[in-house]
Amino acid sequence: MIKFVNVSKTYANGTQALKNVNLEIFEGEFVAILGLSGAGKSTLLRTVNQIIDVTEGHIYIDNIDVNTFDIYGDNPDQMIEKLTNKGLSIERDKLDLQTIDVTTLKGKQLRKLRKNIGMIFQSFNIIKRMSVLQNVLTGRVAYNPTWRNILGIYKEADKQIAYRALKKVDILEKTFGRASELSGGQMQRVAIARSLAQEAKILLADEPVASLDPVTTFEVMEFLKKINQEDGVTMIANLHHVDLALKYATRIVGIKGGEVVYDIPRHGKSDKQIIKDLELVYGRAIGAKDFVGEH
Repeated sequence: MIKFVNVSKTYANGTQALKNVNLEIFEGEFVAILGLSGAGKSTLLRTVNQIIDVTEGHIYIDNIDVNTFDIYGDNPDQMIEKLTNKGLSIERDKLDLQTIDVTTLKGKQLRKLRKNIGMIFQSFNIIKRMSVLQNVLTGRVAYNPTWRNILGIYKEADKQIAYRALKKVDILEKTFGRASELSGGQMQRVAIARSLAQEAKILLADEPVASLDPVTTFEVMEFLKKINQEDGVTMIANLHHVDLALKYATRIVGIKGGEVVYDIPRHGKSDKQIIKDLELVYGRAIGAKDFVGEH
């Protein structure tokens, strides 16, 4: 579980991006965060992995092994079984599972935690001069010594993980091509594959489809939902379009002026009622511009 307790963020210019946020996100959820531009969605997302630090408050993540800073989820025994199936031997009694306040982590501890938290961006954040495979392999950086990362020499096991990730997002045929030759949708799939190769337990998606056409938007969202359902990855996605939240999320959170003003399980109400409720979040009626369109 990720728990925000009285979290506030004020930037150096005086802008208060988050105001006393209290929010709990549970393992395996697909949480869509909705709100107008400037509402604080991106700031909230980036406090989870401490790309942005908080001014006040705390962010807790449960079941972290303080020896490795790996996230073991709500059922450590199931996670150990998964690791054993991958050929990794970890004994249950050797784990020191605690709830960690991520706002207190620095240096090596923070880097170790971040290997469990993947992130994809609106701008894809891939290196276009590199091959697709090389981009995905950057998801393995935290698992390798510095010299391997500098020289770009990865173990065969890492390559196999990358191949499986590319296959998962249906872009394996582009493995050895240059990233610069890809379409926007393909670049985003590579970014998702990179997070899969990272073996992240939590995936933060910051406006992942904002720059994509409608057809590609739904394709990318389908991949995110597949990863959430099949791999149990906790998904937190900032979205601009209401219909995407209705179609893919298990829970919808609305942010306005840096505050959480709406929070409901996706199936807690009808689509019509949720759309009506979201007028509080957007400060206006929900219209055509708030929808991607028919698929």
